[in-house]
Amino acid sequence: MRVLIMYYSRRGHTAQVASMLERELAGRGASVEMLRLHRKREVGFLGCAREARRGAAPALEELPKDVSQYDVVFLGFPIWAGHAASPANSMVSGVQNAAGKKFVLFATSGFRQGFVRGLDEVETAISQLGARVIGKQGFPLPEQGLDKERAASLVARVAGAV
Repeated sequence: MRVLIMYYSRRGHTAQVASMLERELAGRGASVEMLRLHRKREVGFLGCAREARRGAAPALEELPKDVSQYDVVFLGFPIWAGHAASPANSMVSGVQNAAGKKFVLFATSGFRQGFVRGLDEVETAISQLGARVIGKQGFPLPEQGLDKERAASLVARVAGAV
């Protein structure tokens, strides 16, 4: 199984979760490629929240790629002000050849609540590309000790859908 883990991480937590997912997938025999995306211009915390609330799609240094060669694409992003981080919008709008592909969404947040709306926003956008979301998981910052367990659970849940 060929897997792409594409993610944006402002402070590093989403990157940590992406690495945990990579280890879990590789442990199941998957061939995994990681793609960390960066904004062309960073903004402060309040600017990030404003962008997320209005659904902005900032320019990224690396462009999301053609996903036709992957069986599953994991898409990771933070939750800002209760919404998907604005770079998530850029990731989705830049994906090429997503029709018919399977996606797994993972999001990080400083709060235990608030994942649903952000994950649903990205799922809706992915569906509009003709792709299907086969799994979603939130990773709250205050419970970092549970990240490995959540990563393993997410991979186990979606492995049967591939």
